[in-house]
Amino acid sequence: MWYDDFDGNQLDTSKWNVLMRETSKHNELQYYIPEEVYVENGLLRIRSSQRKYGSQVYTSGRLDTRGKCAPVHGRCYIRAKLPGGQGM
Repeated sequence: MWYDDFDGNQLDTSKWNVLMRETSKHNELQYYIPEEVYVENGLLRIRSSQRKYGSQVYTSGRLDTRGKCAPVHGRCYIRAKLPGGQGM
């Protein structure tokens, strides 16, 4: 069983890859940068910010488990709080 309770002060990099992407594959309006992904009070935070970065005016966080976890069978549970608004 694979899980992460985000109970430390930082992301467990043995489970997660924090990605950086300055080019868009899908005409996205943001750059993905590592400082937008962090752990705080037992929660994984993936922040989006409106700020000039390269040729874009937004930044966001992106992470995956490539090479660390690739489930074939089973269930995935997530508890998340997402902001409302356009693009969400």
